[in-house]
Amino acid sequence: MAAYGMERLDEAGETKDTLRRHVLHHIDLAERAAPLLHGRDQRHWLHRLDAETLNLRAALDRAVTAGDGGLGLRLVNALTWYWYLRGRFGEAVRSLRHAMEGADLEDTPVPGPTAGSAVDPAVDPAVDPAAGRTDSALAAALASARARRAAFALYTGDDPAADGPFEGADTWGRWLLVHARCGFGDPAGGDGSFDGLTAEFRKAGDRWGEAAALSTLATQALYEGDLAAVRRHAGASAALFAEVGDRWGQLQASEQLGVVAEVTGDYPAAARLHQDGVRSAEELQLWSHVSFRLARLGRIALLTGDDVRATELHERARRLAVEQSHRTAEQFAENGLALGARRRGDLDAAEALLRPWLDWNRRFGVDAGAALVLAQLGYVAEQRGDARRAGGLHRDGFAAARRSGDPRAVALALEGLAGARAAAGRPEEAASLLGTAAAVRDAVGAPLPPAERADVDRAAERAREALGGPGFTAAFARGRTLTAEDQIRLLDAAVSHE
Repeated sequence: MAAYGMERLDEAGETKDTLRRHVLHHIDLAERAAPLLHGRDQRHWLHRLDAETLNLRAALDRAVTAGDGGLGLRLVNALTWYWYLRGRFGEAVRSLRHAMEGADLEDTPVPGPTAGSAVDPAVDPAVDPAAGRTDSALAAALASARARRAAFALYTGDDPAADGPFEGADTWGRWLLVHARCGFGDPAGGDGSFDGLTAEFRKAGDRWGEAAALSTLATQALYEGDLAAVRRHAGASAALFAEVGDRWGQLQASEQLGVVAEVTGDYPAAARLHQDGVRSAEELQLWSHVSFRLARLGRIALLTGDDVRATELHERARRLAVEQSHRTAEQFAENGLALGARRRGDLDAAEALLRPWLDWNRRFGVDAGAALVLAQLGYVAEQRGDARRAGGLHRDGFAAARRSGDPRAVALALEGLAGARAAAGRPEEAASLLGTAAAVRDAVGAPLPPAERADVDRAAERAREALGGPGFTAAFARGRTLTAEDQIRLLDAAVSHE
């Protein structure tokens, strides 16, 4: 029937105008839907856009083929949040690139951001909708698309470096890029600050944007190990998201608070928050979020001794992440599988899972991720009896942890070094390192929960056997008076004389 209709349109000479009306209709649909994906009608509009997926793809192809870059950019900028929520990261990267190439403005100077630009690009009232945009607005739309594509490139594990500049991008596009950069070095990346984005959204009266910026502050605080800031920002963002009725935002806040519960050892509360999150995310079909929450539940199962369930949850999370092309979620799930393998004594499997992610984190400058992987690889080496290799890995992990700014990562590296020194027959150094690590954790209100003490207890037992109880206690107490940097200087000096 479609082919027959196209033949009749061709005979009547109406194909070009009809296809253009098709493009404009679906751009209008996407732009009407974009703000409604941020509120109480989120589920309805997700399903509405699901039903129009093939039409929306055809509209983009037709806009680009017709050489109307403005229309193509309008469509992809409006669809960005839909793709994000649905976990269609690969499609987002391809579509944004397609529209950017069709815009043919790669060398066009981009104007600075305009005041109150806290909404996605929509139809400029000063421009005839059928005529696309003015050159200035087209340049701004291109900068907005660049920011969005750079964000999705991070999610999929591609290199976004060539996508700039981002000056002139709308606030939502710049927020998405900052959100994606969390954990990747400087999240603002020189393109704005957390506080600046929050102020922009607040000035524009965009409650959803303000809540999203606060949620990103909470995420960054997690990477920095500032649990008090996580609680503060997550609570504030949850209240705003509840006000506007955005369930995605409420899921973000519950995940952040669930992580805090896990870190502080309240596993029943963490499991409850993450299980509720899985149900809500599945109801909305937010599959990338489902992956993260399943992996979070896998961590709780691992910590509470249910290895079979932990493996099952992490495998489900990994499969979903691969389906969604979400590399960060895939790493999170595979790290969980590696933790389980190491606990079972399957060191070869743990190393095979961890090694590729060390290269990936280093390539992207993700110090928090590199610190965690190096710690696990260091423990693998220690459990194999290779104290020297373990020490080198944990020393590299300490450097990454310091760059990440997360005190808990620093403590983890010190604990790993304690294990390596105990295995190398240096019990006094091991006990001292454990004392410093405990002091670092206490300073941020995150003492190591009993379920996570297996590696620390192994190092402490070795050191205590060699030193005796009083000797271990004295060395541990001395360590509590030293800084992490003091310990590294002492360690480097000791190793250089071995």
